[in-house]
Amino acid sequence: MSKLHAGLWILTLGIVGFAISWLFSDLFTLYRSTVVLAYLFVGGAVLIGFFRSVPGRFREHLMQHWPAGLLVGLALGALLSVTVVAQPSSPAPSGRDLAWALVWVGVVYGLLDAFLLNIAPVVAVTASDHGSGRLSRRLRQGSLALAASAFVTAAYHLGYSEFRGSQLRQPLIGNAILTAGYIVSGSMVAPLIGHVIMHGASVLHGMETTTQLPPHYPP
Repeated sequence: MSKLHAGLWILTLGIVGFAISWLFSDLFTLYRSTVVLAYLFVGGAVLIGFFRSVPGRFREHLMQHWPAGLLVGLALGALLSVTVVAQPSSPAPSGRDLAWALVWVGVVYGLLDAFLLNIAPVVAVTASDHGSGRLSRRLRQGSLALAASAFVTAAYHLGYSEFRGSQLRQPLIGNAILTAGYIVSGSMVAPLIGHVIMHGASVLHGMETTTQLPPHYPP
């Protein structure tokens, strides 16, 4: 993948992320579960197209260094869950509703966020840099990957009206931590596990008050 191709993909990911959050929450004010459905179809299609453009098989990328990714993901998930429980709580669903929320909002929503905000931007940067593993190159590559992830994260969250202001700081910091976990471990599993744990903790703590699960609408 050329640097121009990678840059266009990063720009596309940011635009698509903003379009998803702005259209389905800010413009149409859909319920969270419906926003996730739209996210799955629109964002999923774009992500599939992106990974098809990346050299190598997706399964090989996913399984690379997975034991390290699992450990890092569990640690980051626990760390970010602390930021969840520090927020005001709200009633959580129970029974079948709880099981459905954990699957749909916890797992599906969490995986989509991890692929769009943490994984795809890093893959775009690394796939366009074919140099050796010298420390200076790796540091530059890691810095560019963090910047690409921050761009996509900011674009996606700015589509939600609740993040237009100082509130944008929290998702930028949280996703920088998850992206750094991916870069350090070399495994996609790290942000996938971390994001799912964080979303699951948000479901249990209360979806209506935890900022990690937009959209939220005024009463």
